Amino acid sequence: MRIPILFLFFIVTLNAQEKDTLSAVSYNNLKTLIKSNIRSNPDKAILYSDYLLKKGLEQNDFAKQCLAHSLKGASFRVLGDVSKALEQQLKAKTLLGNVDDPEILVTVYTALGNTYSDLGDFGNVLPSYFEALKTAEANNLKDKVISLKHNLAYFKDQIGESNEALKLLKESKKLLDEGFVGNGVKSFYSSHNDMLQAMVYSKLNQPDSIIVYAKQGLLKKKKHNDEFSLQGLYNYLGIAYTQKNDFDTALKYLKKSDSLSKIIGNSIVLMEVRHSYASLYYKRKEYEKVISILQSSINITERDSLVYQNNDDNYKLIANAYKEIGDYENANLYFEKYMAKYNANKALYNIIDNGFEQKRVEGFKKELEQLRIEKMKQSKYAKYASLLAILIILSLLLLLLKFYKTKKKNEIKFEALLNKLNVSQEIVDTKDVILGEENSQSISIEIKTQILEGLEKLETQEYFLNKDCNSYNVAKKIKTNTSYLSKVVNSHYQKNFNTYINDLRINYAVLKLKDDAKFRRYSIQSIAEELGYKSSDSFTKYFKKHTGLNPSFFIKQLNNLT
Repeated sequence: MRIPILFLFFIVTLNAQEKDTLSAVSYNNLKTLIKSNIRSNPDKAILYSDYLLKKGLEQNDFAKQCLAHSLKGASFRVLGDVSKALEQQLKAKTLLGNVDDPEILVTVYTALGNTYSDLGDFGNVLPSYFEALKTAEANNLKDKVISLKHNLAYFKDQIGESNEALKLLKESKKLLDEGFVGNGVKSFYSSHNDMLQAMVYSKLNQPDSIIVYAKQGLLKKKKHNDEFSLQGLYNYLGIAYTQKNDFDTALKYLKKSDSLSKIIGNSIVLMEVRHSYASLYYKRKEYEKVISILQSSINITERDSLVYQNNDDNYKLIANAYKEIGDYENANLYFEKYMAKYNANKALYNIIDNGFEQKRVEGFKKELEQLRIEKMKQSKYAKYASLLAILIILSLLLLLLKFYKTKKKNEIKFEALLNKLNVSQEIVDTKDVILGEENSQSISIEIKTQILEGLEKLETQEYFLNKDCNSYNVAKKIKTNTSYLSKVVNSHYQKNFNTYINDLRINYAVLKLKDDAKFRRYSIQSIAEELGYKSSDSFTKYFKKHTGLNPSFFIKQLNNLT
């Protein structure tokens, strides 16, 4: 696209005016101006850094040149151009031999550690940070020590050591509370501490903690003109509310984060927000949206060779989305892409915590194997689907046939039971093997008569329907003992006492159900309780034993007759 000459003239004029204005700014104020714009307007910070570099070259001032390269690199990092950021930081590092300023050395090595971390070159991160930390502590640069603990916390979280990250943040908070830095700087670092706490808790899936720290950080960051951090805090709030399944609130914050990411122009943070969107839609089971978002992110990432925290997780999440919609071919494809990517970069990624990364790889391998197994199963299911369907249909037919046969047998039993009722009112009369019958001879005729008359009276009163109807209570009512009662029942009725009571109850139940439509509307449990049984199972057991039918079937057939 051709740029109008007038527009170019305007830009050149604007830059010239900017530089003329800067000529009156002191060195310390210029440093402050650059640093205050890095996280809110990195393009302007680069312009100011170039001016500082020019002045450093003109004055042969290596300290100014070194700082200009480092601050320019930090600005490129905010823009997401990490390769340019590293180029500037390495230029700054080569000038350190000519610089006798511990603050600049700390700034350069801190920025180098940050950039190596962003690139995934983890082997160079800690040496850079430790060099900076050693110098900061030796020169009592408390604000730099706090800043470095923040950077180390970020790195520890990135390699999966969340508890170590929280420990470092606790240490930096203690330094802030002890008042080693001024109020203005303290507010900035305190807000940064809150943001990093929110970041760590997002990995630990503790949404309430994320919300507390992110909202604290937001209140402070808005005072510091730090758009870069605000974008991150909105993203963490989106993650927190996604974890709480409050998707409407999550979307509200993610939209704010997305908007700021576009304004800043940092592709890496924009990809992070897209990952958060995809995670939200995955929880909402909107798998097609997940695939659409991540497919776009992966294309951009692979095209521009972007490295960011959730880069690898994109492959895992899109693979799981494909798995959920049953597309095992693409699920396998993206898991294999992850493995190919990891193996290709093995030499570059000098991981500090090998155990952590190994666990990730093993986890992915297990999931990949599971997907392959599922794919094989899917193939087998397709192959044997028709056979399985036939087997199911045959089984259902057999069950249906068995059901009708059983129903027919039960109908025959029901007819026989009705015919028996028409002939006699006594349906049930069980005979048991009598134990101790010979001993009944020792009981006098008078006592036997008393017991049998007492039993007949209790039958008339339907005492057998009482839940407390047992040999002890019956013996007490007819003024005898349980031994005599048992012997008389055995010898006279040819059954034991419990069988005698159950026969009376079942005989009563059959007649009552036949004659009383209201009684038939009771539940089986209620009928059982009416008959003196403690449970419906006991009633059903004895009813079926004596009639061959379940009480529910008997009731249904009786209702069909009316």
